[in-house]
Formats: sequence, C-alpha cells, structure tokens
Amino acid sequence: MAETGIGWNVDLLRVFFNEADQQCIGSIPLCKFPKEDSWMWHYTVDGSYSVKSGYYVASQLNLSATSPSKDEFSIWWKKIWKLHLPNKVLNCNWRGFHEILPTSKGLQKRSILPHSNCLVCGFSNESNGHAVFWCRGFRKVWKLLNFSFLKKNSLETSFQQTILLASEVLSQVAAWYVWSERTQIVHGREQFSPTVVVSRIHKLHAEFSAKLISSTLGAE
Repeated sequence: MAETGIGWNVDLLRVFFNEADQQCIGSIPLCKFPKEDSWMWHYTVDGSYSVKSGYYVASQLNLSATSPSKDEFSIWWKKIWKLHLPNKVLNCNWRGFHEILPTSKGLQKRSILPHSNCLVCGFSNESNGHAVFWCRGFRKVWKLLNFSFLKKNSLETSFQQTILLASEVLSQVAAWYVWSERTQIVHGREQFSPTVVVSRIHKLHAEFSAKLISSTLGAE
C-alpha cells in the first residue's frame, strides 16, 4: 500500500511484480477507512475470535444455507406491497431479495469485475445481503436505527433471510437508502456520517408516510 494508507504503492508493485500481476493486484479494492492491517474475525462486532463465536458460526451454517420458500416470499411481498411505498423502494428490495442488485459478487459472475470484494469495506464476498445489511461501512447506521430483526442475524445471512423479518416501512426505506448510499460511494462520492444517513432515512420515511396518509384520506 501507499504510505498514505490509501491505494496501492504503484512504484513498489513495479519493482516486485510483472505487468500482468500488477494489474491484478491493482484491481483489488482497498478499504476506504485507512488503518493498519490486523487479523479480524468477521462474525463479531469487535473483530475478535473466540471459541464461542466460532462454535456459533459452525452451528448456524445449515440455517444460513436454507432459502426462504416461495410461500414465505409471497406472504412477505403482499405485506410490503400493502405499505404503498414508492416504486424505487419496492424495486430495490425486490431485486435484493432475488439477489440481482449489481454487487461485486454479481458483477464478477457476469465477468464485469475481476473480483467479488466489497467496494466499500473490502470484504471478500459482496452479496446483496452484505452490501445492504452487513457492510462495515454502514454498521453504525444500522446500529443507530436499532432494528431488532438485525440482532437476530449476527452472521453474514442473505438478503432474503434478513428482509423477511423486516415488514415495517422504516426498515424498507432504510434498506433502499443504504443501497443508494453504497452506490453513490462506489461511484466516487464522499461517504456521509452515520448520523446524517440516519437523519435522511427518517426524513424520507416521514415524507413517504405523509404521502400515504394523504392518498388514503383522498381516496375516502
């Protein structure tokens, strides 16, 4: 890495690697939050490994592999549809449920990216669930929002498994907005502080709710 801690040290890469390897290494995204390298256990809040956390991860592997049934999705979708959210919110979360948001993992499968690393935090497998709910770059946002359904999923669970537990308007708006933020950051915009993001989520939630109430009264 460069001495600034941001980006690769191109001169050093040229010294030790051939051109092909330089391109491969240079294409690997680095964390946007400069810090010294250290060992991290991804499944705990502080990154520290313990036998207890390792056992918990192992015991949950079969549960994590279980996909929601079509009936579960149908019931959930009917609930969400009745919330009368803007199409952009519904579309985003529907795509997330079906794992077709354009994350690094999906783009790698389509041979658009050479890797599946998260472009925000550097995690090695950016699924739809990771991008929206589990990315370290948005961990404080979700912590401030304090949704109980996230506390039930301490692993890198899928978007499907997570969103099925989120049936309230605020959680749907938050999922959409976090994805929108992630997209803006990936395209070069500076990342806003968690408090700013949460404030905007609450503001949009209030606006959407007001429009829903207004349209309901108008229909009467």
